[in-house]
Formats: sequence, C-alpha cells, structure tokens
Amino acid sequence: VVNCDFSFNSAVGLGMFRSSGNTIAHNKMDWCVRGYSHGVYNRGQDSTGILAFEQCHRNVFAFNSATHGGDGFFLWAGQTTMDTGQGGCNDNLLYGNDFSHSPANAIEATFSRNSFVHNLLIDSWHGIWGGYSYETEIRENVFRFNGEAIAIEHGQKNMILGNSFDGDTVGVFLWQNDREPDPSWGYPKHRDTRNHGTVVSGNTFKNMAEAAFLLGSGQDIAVPGNTVSDSLASAVFPGRRRGVSLVGNSFVPSKEI
Repeated sequence: VVNCDFSFNSAVGLGMFRSSGNTIAHNKMDWCVRGYSHGVYNRGQDSTGILAFEQCHRNVFAFNSATHGGDGFFLWAGQTTMDTGQGGCNDNLLYGNDFSHSPANAIEATFSRNSFVHNLLIDSWHGIWGGYSYETEIRENVFRFNGEAIAIEHGQKNMILGNSFDGDTVGVFLWQNDREPDPSWGYPKHRDTRNHGTVVSGNTFKNMAEAAFLLGSGQDIAVPGNTVSDSLASAVFPGRRRGVSLVGNSFVPSKEI
C-alpha cells in the first residue's frame, strides 16, 4: 500500500487484521480522530491513523504520515494472546514515520515484540505506550513535548537506544504493578510479566519538566551512557531504588529523588 491518502476518517485510516508480510509506505493517514474537543476532551476513543489488530506479523510501515489521530499507530496483540499468552503482533518495523500530535499515543503497541526506528513522536500524551512489550527495539526516534515520552508497564528485555528527548514531562517511565488487574486473566498465567531486563542507553534528554527517568519497581534495569541536561531531575524512584543500575551517565544537574 503506497502513496495513498486515507486522511480525515473518524475511526481508522488503514486497518489491518491478521495481516502479515505487507509493506505500508509513503501514505497519509492524518486527522483520523474522534471523541476530541480541543482544550476540553482529548482521549481519542481508540481512533487511529494505522491499526494493526490480532496477530499481524512482519509488516513494514515506512515513511508514512499519521498525525493528529487518536493514536498515530495502534497495535494490539488480540484476544487470543490475552487468553493464552501465545502469539502477538510481532516483528513489525515502524521506520521513518510521523505519528505526531496524537491526543492519546503517537504509538501504542502492547503484548508484542516490534521495532520502532527513526520516527517523529511529538506533542502527544505518550510518545510510545508499550504496556507488556518485550524484546522491543526503540531506537533513534525523536520525542518532543509529550507527557510521558515512553511508558512501559510490565515490560521485559526492551532496548531504548539513541533516542532524542526535548521538552517532555517525563522521558522514560518503567514500572510494574503489585498485582495483575484481573485474577482470571489468562496472559500472566502463561507469560513472564515482570518489569525486568530493559536497557536504556545512549539517549539525550533536555528540558524534561519532571524527570528523564521515572523508574518504579523492576529488576535488572540498566541505564548507562545517557545525557540529561536542563531538567528538573535526572531520575526519580517512586519506591525503593533496587534492581536499577545508573552507570556512566552525564546528568546536569545531577539530581535523583
């Protein structure tokens, strides 16, 4: 799907269901949004420029514009994965896209393994919301003026490398809850859902209104070789600091809370 214009739809610009091995490139899916009133209400109601729903694998999304959607890009593993822990929407590549100005999330991708490289993720609630993501690569993206630029709950072995953050409220927020929301939920009965193994390295953070790093409960979180400047705080630990390594960073000012 190349050089198409799917803009100004109220729900979805391009929707994919159980679709794999496709190339989606150089398209426009701007202003696919509903449930939005500027300055009043901005949730977006899960409208999105691009939807990848239920076991969509190995697709390439490159050089698309999907700005001002409820989400720019919305990926969900699907109910089969929620019930059994199997599958997901895995090994998709998002490269060189503009998902900016989304009232909800520039990218939402959950319960899956993917790569997000060289994208523009500006002026959204979350640049990337990646709940329960695992082995996901977030590399060399541009984050500007988001609430939480990257937020991942219960993530495992993700890699956040060489990204640029400027003017966000929080740069990288990693955490896990004390218990799963529903004891009857199948996914955590079959999968590791601890917050552990993520590496955050080689990123630059400027003008963070609250903190470059907000690090909740987790294990084996490595945060080396980052640069933080002109921010209220470098790292904030809501609870006890444990299982997190902050080595070889340049924090100006050097402030942890």
